[in-house]
Amino acid sequence: MKHFNLELILQKLKAKTILRKKKRYHSSQLDDWRYELIELRQEGATFNELKDFLKDNKIIVAISTISRWFNKNV
Repeated sequence: MKHFNLELILQKLKAKTILRKKKRYHSSQLDDWRYELIELRQEGATFNELKDFLKDNKIIVAISTISRWFNKNV
């Protein structure tokens, strides 16, 4: 019968969690358009309209990315 080492398994799982949560230090493409995005949003643009604006400027992102960016940065 194989021995179950709870402490060892838990230690490995915690180490994986730390790696997964490691902060990323690169900036978002949306940061370059920060002021334009904020102004458009304040004037009533929807996330879908912001997505179209970014697409016109050769930046392809999902609406959820724009939403997360606003939650984090504004």
